[in-house]
Amino acid sequence: MFEKKAYIFGAIFFLSNRIQNEGDKVFSEITTKQWFLLISIIRSGVKSPTLTEVSKIIGYSRQNVKKLSVSLEKAGLVELQKDVNDSRALRISLTDNCYQYFINRQEKEDEFIERLYHGITEDELDSMLLVMKKLEKNILSLD
Repeated sequence: MFEKKAYIFGAIFFLSNRIQNEGDKVFSEITTKQWFLLISIIRSGVKSPTLTEVSKIIGYSRQNVKKLSVSLEKAGLVELQKDVNDSRALRISLTDNCYQYFINRQEKEDEFIERLYHGITEDELDSMLLVMKKLEKNILSLD
């Protein structure tokens, strides 16, 4: 059983890197990490989260979130502004260009996801989702 766990542990890193590399090839305008930051803000439902809030949502360091956000600001996809109540806090807001960007790439994104999961049955996806949620719970309990 330990060998299976060790294999899965390594495979998670391998797959993560490969998905990131393939995603970066398909979507050359922004990196997969930048995409993940943007989509996480959208899905969080928080209109203008702080960089610290975003770092907690996606599991990146605040410094990494800031670096990604500055690049996205240069691309016109986000705006960074100081919090009105706490000048130390920096808030990130998605621009109209960002939402249009996601609309324009939706079909390409759907194709990428379909290719990624090609040959995997609905039952296998359900099992994978269940295991990933358990693994996520275990990882969060490590903090």
